[in-house]
Amino acid sequence: VQATLVSTETSVQPGRPFTVAVRLQHEPHWHTYWINPGTGYPTAIEWELPDGWTAGDIEWPTPKLVRDRQGSITGHGYEETAFLPVLITPSANTQPGTTVSLKATVDWLMCADVCIPGGGESTLELPVRAEPPQPTPERERILAALPKPVRELQGTASRKDDTITL
Repeated sequence: VQATLVSTETSVQPGRPFTVAVRLQHEPHWHTYWINPGTGYPTAIEWELPDGWTAGDIEWPTPKLVRDRQGSITGHGYEETAFLPVLITPSANTQPGTTVSLKATVDWLMCADVCIPGGGESTLELPVRAEPPQPTPERERILAALPKPVRELQGTASRKDDTITL
């Protein structure tokens, strides 16, 4: 598994939140885990950002059911190429005309026939501009895997004695 940082935007605008994703590229038959892994443990990101900047939590993409080579379910996670997006909020005092460096230390559990802890550091440098940024080619792939809200879903629940009816 290799981890790199990719942005949804080509530059940073002071005070305007944007998304940076950890791109996990898995070798064939290897996988990493989702926030509720089943087995294993989820990928974690520790950020090193400029002063006054903040990073949100991972916006977990919809996982896949992970199976071993015998077809047994081993958990929920990611294979091939996965993007783990995080909303980054720059300081409003960030100066246009500069370049910022975002650094992430990423830890994961990678599994195939065996499981091995993995990790690495990745850095992304972006220019700071006063004008709104343009989207990067990765933007659609990063955002496409995020869960979509369910619209117009309604339900009721009732309880009578020891029975709950949904």
